[in-house]
Amino acid sequence: MDADIFILIPVSGKLNNRIYKSQKTEFEISNTSKMLVSELEFRSKVECDEMVTDSLQRIPFEVVQISYYPKDDYESYDDNQNNSKKIQWIDAHTTLLYLEEMELGLLLLFIPKFNKKDITMIGDMISRKKIKICKNGRSEDVNQYIKTVFNLEVCNKIRTVYCMKKDYVKKKDIKYMFVGEVRESVDMEYICSRIIKNDEIEKTLNKNLSIYDNYDLYASNKSVIYCLKKFSEMNEIQRLQEESLLLFICEIAVLQNAALSRVNKMIVTELINDCNISTREALKLQLRFGKTILLWDNNIYNYFTAQKLSDNIMKIFETPRLFDEYKKNKEHIEQISSQKNSIRSGIALIMLNIVTFILNILQLSKLITNPKNFISYTTVGCFSILILTILVNKRRLIISFIKGLFK
Repeated sequence: MDADIFILIPVSGKLNNRIYKSQKTEFEISNTSKMLVSELEFRSKVECDEMVTDSLQRIPFEVVQISYYPKDDYESYDDNQNNSKKIQWIDAHTTLLYLEEMELGLLLLFIPKFNKKDITMIGDMISRKKIKICKNGRSEDVNQYIKTVFNLEVCNKIRTVYCMKKDYVKKKDIKYMFVGEVRESVDMEYICSRIIKNDEIEKTLNKNLSIYDNYDLYASNKSVIYCLKKFSEMNEIQRLQEESLLLFICEIAVLQNAALSRVNKMIVTELINDCNISTREALKLQLRFGKTILLWDNNIYNYFTAQKLSDNIMKIFETPRLFDEYKKNKEHIEQISSQKNSIRSGIALIMLNIVTFILNILQLSKLITNPKNFISYTTVGCFSILILTILVNKRRLIISFIKGLFK
């Protein structure tokens, strides 16, 4: 069975400048990657708001090989043993989508016309984090490849888009593609009894998200399955033209999801490492997320059908849940910042009272040396006692407030 597979890897960080400067000399750019970038750029300009498309930098990149492990030997795979002879390598064309202002991007690995024995192996290897990249005879983990070449880091879930012929949805493989697991096999004693019979998955498979009649579309939190009516009759450029209609929407949905996930992780990390998060740090986190606001405009798409499809995919990717989590985290750090500001204000008031009291004591000492100013002495003395009383009461209030925070 042939299928085009797109592996979408969200990344973040400051992109290595040599990616811009040395594409023509250091890296051999894939022609297929150039075609893919061209189709995605065209589709984005037609379907998306101009402000969004202008912020997206699409970079065609090199051909690499990614690991594919034969299913019949898969359970015997061990990272601590030499299994290099068992691993098969398949070509993948890479492209990078990058938003410089947000320091957020998406590395896309495109495997055209995948025709190995079991397509579910790809999703399973992604779930197990066993995807390796081979270049010039040297293999490394996909995370290390991204760090070495792009100076970026994987920042959220890797998702997969499968494009294939329309009637494939009837096959049992699709359940396993949905959840990112290898399909059961009579050749594998360990897996032969693991047949998916989950009602929720069955229900999802019966929910066709397609808007037009030339394709079927199904999606889970891990995978999107795009079944084209005339997939087998199309050449590569024709397939890319059709696939780009869905792919650019999936790209933005993955970026939205990654932006929320990134800021939520940053807030949780700050709270764990330092529960006394400062107002400046809280503002910095909010500004970091604010830079991605361009992706959240409800009018980002020019067509209703594109917006509707995007809304459905975002919901399946659990983006609304992540946004609710962000709002709760935001309220929490704002509450902490507000309480810290109240404490600081109280301490500042105490210090001001202390200074005022000392100044009055100094003034009192001058009056004592001049008995003729008895009235002034009495007035200032009473005033000093009043200030001291206020100081003591304020101190008690501040101490009670601080104790209340840590109960």
